[in-house]
Amino acid sequence: MSKPFNPLDWYWLKPDGASLFGSKHMAVVAADDTDYKAWIADGSAPTLWPRDEAGQQTDAAMQSVLAPYGLVMPGQTVVPDAVTSAQAKIQCLRTPGAESGKTLLDDITAAVQADGGEVEIWFTEARTWERSNPYVESLSTALKLTAKQVDGLFIAAATIAA
Repeated sequence: MSKPFNPLDWYWLKPDGASLFGSKHMAVVAADDTDYKAWIADGSAPTLWPRDEAGQQTDAAMQSVLAPYGLVMPGQTVVPDAVTSAQAKIQCLRTPGAESGKTLLDDITAAVQADGGEVEIWFTEARTWERSNPYVESLSTALKLTAKQVDGLFIAAATIAA
């Protein structure tokens, strides 16, 4: 009988058998790994490696399975759900803007002032910037930033000690 799913002690296998990821080790392990062999002997079986939207079994697809449990696959970067307002603004200050000599923070400030109202209150008063916040989304759209660019800003901002 198979053990109940434990994201901290589970294995995923690619069909070709070339890759076996063990969450206990947070690494790809060999099929003769002692812990894996004991886990199998205990009646468990590995889950198939997850597929991405294109149907490929990728490390990024594996990361999407691990992320809800706070686990990070080696070599993968996780976009933080939120950063502090200070981290976000410092990163935007460090990022070039649309015009020469301007920063992304200049561009955002101009967009916020043009919108006014709620977005201005959020920009001034928020202590954290959540990646899924509708104001982040609307400002990103207004400034023609792609989702990948915004993710990159959040990843970089999270590294700032602020």
